[in-house]
Amino acid sequence: MNAGRSSVDASWPSDRRLKLLRQTALFHGFPYGAVRELLSASRLQSVKKSRRLFAENEKAPSGFVLADGVLRLEAGASAAPAYAAPPAVIDETALIVDTRRPTTAIAETNAVVIEIPRAAFLRVLADYPESARHAQKLMGRRLRRLVDDLEAALDGREEPAAPETAAR
Repeated sequence: MNAGRSSVDASWPSDRRLKLLRQTALFHGFPYGAVRELLSASRLQSVKKSRRLFAENEKAPSGFVLADGVLRLEAGASAAPAYAAPPAVIDETALIVDTRRPTTAIAETNAVVIEIPRAAFLRVLADYPESARHAQKLMGRRLRRLVDDLEAALDGREEPAAPETAAR
């Protein structure tokens, strides 16, 4: 565990974590049992202000859901940082494939994250086909939006598509 991170399971009841995951676009379409299974395999962690959650190019065996606070995501020295607020899914790609972290995540404020191991996510996709279909549709739409944004940039237009959020 990185310095600055600690477990906070006792202070976050499981129903609160379940509600938070269901607020994300990714997990909103998963059945209740699938989300509960993910939660049973996940770990809730606190990250102190100014401490690093993970570093760019580290192995990425898991994804995260930001439960509380703000994370600053930095990709290289020249890129402007991005900021994430709850209920953001951080490093979603790591839930599906063996990869490395594309950014460094630093707590801009004291933060709480739910770490979801890739193995648990893939097990849920196998056990709950409707979850796999939902994830495939969501990621397909995001990929199409990315392609559209790249084409717009190449054409000289600079109007990226709005990010997707879960229905509330």
